[in-house]
Amino acid sequence: MTTVLVNENALREQLLAVPDAYERLNYLVGRAGRETAFPDEQRSEENVVAGCVSQVWIASEEAEGCWTFCSDSDAPMVKAVAMVFCTIYSGGTAEEISNHETMILEDTGVLACLTQSRRAGAQRILERIRGSVG
Repeated sequence: MTTVLVNENALREQLLAVPDAYERLNYLVGRAGRETAFPDEQRSEENVVAGCVSQVWIASEEAEGCWTFCSDSDAPMVKAVAMVFCTIYSGGTAEEISNHETMILEDTGVLACLTQSRRAGAQRILERIRGSVG
């Protein structure tokens, strides 16, 4: 089993322990708010996710063939969505990241809690992460 799949399964298990999709989203927002502070020097144009209504930054780093991602946003829900993707894909190789299609937001009902513009933003965040490794 790949690192990415292990990460996704662990997060899915945590989310499904919460009984309601809106409560799951609230759990993610709270968890994202407790994440380690995003370094100010990473708030650069280079790390901005284009196509999002909110300001979103994704920073990536590769070491010994594995990628690590961190994120921030000025909107709590978007920050939570970005954190989900960073959590899943961190530790993965470029091949794992490129080949893995996550459905965690759909599977847990969280995607249905988001507005259309937030859904589009989630897609841009995912594209940014995958584009970082390719």
